[in-house]
Amino acid sequence: MTVKRIISSIMVCAAVFTLSSCKSTVKDDFYEDDLPQPTISEIPEMTTEFTEYDGNTEKISVTITNNSNKNFNHGEQFFLQKLDDEWRYIKCQGPWNLANYMIKPSQDVITTFDLKEHVRLPLLPGLYRIGFYEDKGESTPVAEFTIKE
Repeated sequence: MTVKRIISSIMVCAAVFTLSSCKSTVKDDFYEDDLPQPTISEIPEMTTEFTEYDGNTEKISVTITNNSNKNFNHGEQFFLQKLDDEWRYIKCQGPWNLANYMIKPSQDVITTFDLKEHVRLPLLPGLYRIGFYEDKGESTPVAEFTIKE
């Protein structure tokens, strides 16, 4: 019986060692290619409902304030970036609703971005910004927020 106990103890120790050395490293889901940075616009103004979120947050609501004298048109397709020495794109996937929305001058509109449907969660801690994909040469407002530890 002593031999069986010794062998069992060795097997348990080996299993514990193997499991403790297998650390799963979660990484940000960045695009590998260098994508062009968006042209950021401060008009209209875009702010998130909260400044800090949990990494498993499924939806983020933003208020868009059109403080210009022109209509602001946008769709539902958004980009998400994380500050990692520089702003890097997080992979976002469709399908996208190709609707187009118009915000009139001096109007506030609340829009909700569905992260769960388009981004791999959880998001890792750090500073993020979210904005709309626009046509080439167009500028976009962005809203910054933090994913807490």
